[in-house]
Amino acid sequence: MRPVSFGFVAVSIALLASTAPADAQTLSFQPQRIVMDARTGSAAMTMTNTGKRPEGYRVELVDMIYGEDGSVRPAPQTPAGYPSAKSLIRFSPSQIRLNPGEQQKVRILIMQQQKLPDGEYRVHAVLRQLPNVTEVAPAAASKNTVAGVVGVQQSVAIPVIVRAGVTSASGAIASAKLVTQGKGTAADLMLTRNGNRSLYTNLQVKDRAGAIVHTIKGVAVPVPNAKRRFVYDLQGADPAKLRAGGLVVEMVDHDSGAVIDKKPLQ
Repeated sequence: MRPVSFGFVAVSIALLASTAPADAQTLSFQPQRIVMDARTGSAAMTMTNTGKRPEGYRVELVDMIYGEDGSVRPAPQTPAGYPSAKSLIRFSPSQIRLNPGEQQKVRILIMQQQKLPDGEYRVHAVLRQLPNVTEVAPAAASKNTVAGVVGVQQSVAIPVIVRAGVTSASGAIASAKLVTQGKGTAADLMLTRNGNRSLYTNLQVKDRAGAIVHTIKGVAVPVPNAKRRFVYDLQGADPAKLRAGGLVVEMVDHDSGAVIDKKPLQ
């Protein structure tokens, strides 16, 4: 499987394959990033068949290695000390079959209730479509709004994060540069993370007046990585105006909206 980005792709999921045409997409799901407290013990994900025929899906747990450049790849073997949640959780059911329009909730359960060292553990839930599905009992169509899709011969990997004990993280923008990319200009950013939990942020580019001119959502610096390089094409922006100065990049916590750090973009 090829490496894939775990940064801004409009949603916070890592696509492992994308071979089906848009009209073949058959599965909607929410949420797209599952965060669990080890004390809570469970969470849920809703899956809906948006296709025109019965489909089957299987959930598999896969450890992923994150590159500093934003790539994600399956790890046949994790490095020593890697904070994997693979042995901590299970999905119930782990395989489902749905008629067109049918919806089902899948529970995510924490299996090991022993005392875990404080920190964050993660794994990816890979949703795989099964071949040769037979008819199942009719069900009413769902009207829920969902934000992710997976189609024929596709798989999608959803981050599943378990936090135990006291966790915290701080972050910073180590550098923020304007660089030439193709015929345009891009923001070349180096983000850093400290602490025992991941950072999940939005990046905002503001002008001299404080108006937001670009927003990049869902940029992660995950445990165990300490830094992340992120290059973003400032599409449609006038290079001369960009280089005239006055732009500032803000690193904003995705969940709370708090500004973590800011730096001039030069």
